[in-house]
Amino acid sequence: MKNTSCFPRAWLSRNYELINDEKVLAEKLKETFDLKKTIYLENNPKIIFESQAIGQDEQVIWNNRKSNSYELEVQLKNPALLFVSDSYYPGWKAFVDSQETMIYRADLAFRAIIVPQGKHKVEFVYDPLSFKVGLFTSLATFLIIIIFLLTKRYTLNAIRRTLKLPLFLKQKL
Repeated sequence: MKNTSCFPRAWLSRNYELINDEKVLAEKLKETFDLKKTIYLENNPKIIFESQAIGQDEQVIWNNRKSNSYELEVQLKNPALLFVSDSYYPGWKAFVDSQETMIYRADLAFRAIIVPQGKHKVEFVYDPLSFKVGLFTSLATFLIIIIFLLTKRYTLNAIRRTLKLPLFLKQKL
């Protein structure tokens, strides 16, 4: 049995309202209203949509889904907000036709981006800075340990040659 009353994972809207206070937004979300008509944004996208209604021929098509990225195709007559019901989390980047675009925090916990009119390829990619910092730190630590071990070995061999120690003492160093 299919749930016909649930929202799609991604949908289009041209109605938004700015709410910077999480408590006010939480109260708004408790009210009875159509969540699919208005998207509550934390930051101002600084765009005024000419047309409010989403036409039947304006659509979102899922093309590719992976654990750290996904791709959609969006067809629009006029610019609109693309709402994606995945968690808003730092590290995600959005691209419209390979050009990075800002991700807006929508409805307190989700993502939205502005998509211009026309047919566009939209990509979301998880590329966190924390992973890059961790990788760099691990590689730097590994190199420091290798350099330390090579330096220590070279230093011990130099001491043995300089002191011309008997074989049994060389093994203890």
